[in-house]
Amino acid sequence: MNTKLIRSLITAQFLAGAATARDGQAVIRAGYDAHHSGYGPSAPPDQRVLAALDDILTAAYPSTDGAH
Repeated sequence: MNTKLIRSLITAQFLAGAATARDGQAVIRAGYDAHHSGYGPSAPPDQRVLAALDDILTAAYPSTDGAH
C-alpha cells in the first residue's frame, strides 16, 4: 500500500469535507491527481483502484451521518 498516497487522500478528504459518496469519489480522484502531479504523463487511474481507495478511507474514517 502506498502510504504517501493514502496521506494525500486523507488530507484532500479532510479539506473538502465531501458530504455525499459522489463528492467523496470526486475528492479521491482530485487527491489522486494532485498526488501524482509532476510525475509526467501517465494513464488515468483505473476506476477500480479509485473505488478501492474510497472504500479504504470510508472504512478507516467512518462518518456518523453517511458522508464521505
